[in-house]
Amino acid sequence: MITAAIAFAALLAGSATPIAEEGVMSPDDPAAANPAAGLWRIEGARDRCRISLMKTPAAAGTLGVLVEGCDGHRLAAAARWRMARGGVEIQDSQGRALMRLAAQGPDALAGPDGLRLTRAPEA
Repeated sequence: MITAAIAFAALLAGSATPIAEEGVMSPDDPAAANPAAGLWRIEGARDRCRISLMKTPAAAGTLGVLVEGCDGHRLAAAARWRMARGGVEIQDSQGRALMRLAAQGPDALAGPDGLRLTRAPEA
């Protein structure tokens, strides 16, 4: 977890190597150094809405997403993700951006309209 925190701090500082000039992960190895990977809880969502940002490649330059208990939430359509400057971009299966989440430390991401994700304990 300390390594992830250091990598996330580097991401926030703009010096993380997996971020290419245009703001995406290196297409050669999108799974490399992805400090945002893991299980996240969506605060304020009904039920137990969780999103898992996986380390498994999904499409060119993106990684897979699993969504659980998020029926009716805009993140229910999430299919893949990528690192972007200052945080994470969540995409649907067609590669359209659903939202950008800004890193707020190693265990929090913030999105539009007060949306907040916190790192959830993995079972």
